Amino acid sequence: MLTFFPNGFLYGLRFPPAPSDPAVAERNLHAEELAPFIKQIWQKTYLPHIATICRQMQKDDYRSMSVMELASHLETCVDRAAHAFGLTQIAAIPMFQCSRALVAFCQQEFGPDGEAMAGEMMEGIVNESSSSHSALWELAQFANSMPAVARIFRSHNRDEIPALLPDVVGGNEFMMALGRFLDRYGWRPEIWFELSLPTWGEDPRPALALMQSYLRGEESDPRNALARSARRRQKTTALARSRFKNNSGKLKDFNSLLASARQYVPVREGRALQQLTVGGSLRVPCKTMGQTLVESGVISQWDDIFYLRLGEIQEIGRGGNVTTWQAVVDARRAERAHWMTVTPPATIGASPISTGAQLAGPTGGATTHTAEAKGQEQVLLGNPASRGVAQGRAKVVRTLDEAEKVKHGDVLVCRTTSPAWTYLFPRVAAIVTEGGGVLSHSAIVAREYAIPCVVGVQGATERIKDFMLISVDGTQGIVRMDEVASS
Repeated sequence: MLTFFPNGFLYGLRFPPAPSDPAVAERNLHAEELAPFIKQIWQKTYLPHIATICRQMQKDDYRSMSVMELASHLETCVDRAAHAFGLTQIAAIPMFQCSRALVAFCQQEFGPDGEAMAGEMMEGIVNESSSSHSALWELAQFANSMPAVARIFRSHNRDEIPALLPDVVGGNEFMMALGRFLDRYGWRPEIWFELSLPTWGEDPRPALALMQSYLRGEESDPRNALARSARRRQKTTALARSRFKNNSGKLKDFNSLLASARQYVPVREGRALQQLTVGGSLRVPCKTMGQTLVESGVISQWDDIFYLRLGEIQEIGRGGNVTTWQAVVDARRAERAHWMTVTPPATIGASPISTGAQLAGPTGGATTHTAEAKGQEQVLLGNPASRGVAQGRAKVVRTLDEAEKVKHGDVLVCRTTSPAWTYLFPRVAAIVTEGGGVLSHSAIVAREYAIPCVVGVQGATERIKDFMLISVDGTQGIVRMDEVASS
């Protein structure tokens, strides 16, 4: 793959390998051999190594280092983080293989519905994304079991809660339980690759606000959604097996492929948790370096560090000119703020589709040409990802800073989602994303919560406006704008 970063947006151009390439053939064969065992391999081989790297970044004594030592060590941490992230990518090859085999089989046997059926037969299985949501629900129930703690949650805003809890009966016990939750799930920023975004571990207020909504009865038990998804999985699986009741050979093949494919969601969401945790862990040395540079008068606030390159930080560590760096930071911060307001094009230059190449756009998934309006301004097309039809008021969310505007029954419209977005899914009627495919995070979690989802809808966050009444057909991949926005 060739990658490009115009104005900070990631684009990729992936060319199909030559079928005769022996290295590719060997890799594919190896992936096929590992695919039936990838969950076990992930848990016993890759996960412990990644967890060790993250723990080291989280726990190292950075404050004992000099500026020069810290600048050098920061580069070491970046290398470690890259290695850890690379391990998740190596694990992805057999992980994708185990799902693709089932999808291909279902497409051959069931036609156009095959891909959706395959997705449904892999859903409703416990994974790190659903477990994190369930764990937060259980933490809220723990708070509810202690009257004084529950009273604080119900009568104060989220900013006041941490300071009030230590003074009431059960408050310290709850804070310890919250700490255990954050130690597992609190290292995740809201999206991949963006070090400048805070985590719940640093700012637990979003988690506290969600627990408040649980205690007020505004959110339902997320475990109920997983149970519904499991029932749909069982129903679709029974239907598929009934097609082969007179063909024992195909039934055997189907059962084998299905058993392998059901590793996909647990491994994918486990990888996603670790990928985000890598980024959150890397913020720890970055923060110490930033605080050190603030104390030295190089920058004005610690997160200015994210607007300096590693080589520049090392130059500062060696005693380079400190009078100009704040101006550099301010210019880069302003440039980023500008580009954050821009929706980049799905493709740059001529489409490579005719050559067999696949273009990955800035929303994180392979681009399609299905999101055209077909001459009707009120219709957008994408890829069906979770079956069903729902109507609701659109809420366009570009970052989780805007998440509080999403209310029950709304339709979430966004570029893409990560595990940190999971808590929004139970409250919405449907999901529309600009990126991703049927096996993307958005699609997986939408199926887990049994809500319609259409992915790969180009221009969705621009063409759809807040409060528009829209209908989402997750079976056919259609988004209808039923009326213009109203306030």
